[in-house]
Amino acid sequence: MRQDDLAEQAAVEKTLAMAATLGAEALDQGLSVGLCAWGGGDWTAVGFSRARRQRRDLLAAIACLPRNTTVNQRRCWIARRGW
Repeated sequence: MRQDDLAEQAAVEKTLAMAATLGAEALDQGLSVGLCAWGGGDWTAVGFSRARRQRRDLLAAIACLPRNTTVNQRRCWIARRGW
């Protein structure tokens, strides 16, 4: 694997870890948290909630996300409007 590829993969992993940490911290503060992300062939969505089970559902969804190389941020924002 090339050095550039390793650096990019590390950045992706860091971003996923930051998303998981942010979601968990927001839930600890009693806030509702949801997720909309490209799942590779379709959207992965976890609806907004602050229930106990939300942490597990959110972290599991983040952990299962594939690397997104096809859908940009704008399409993610547009897709989340349909919630």
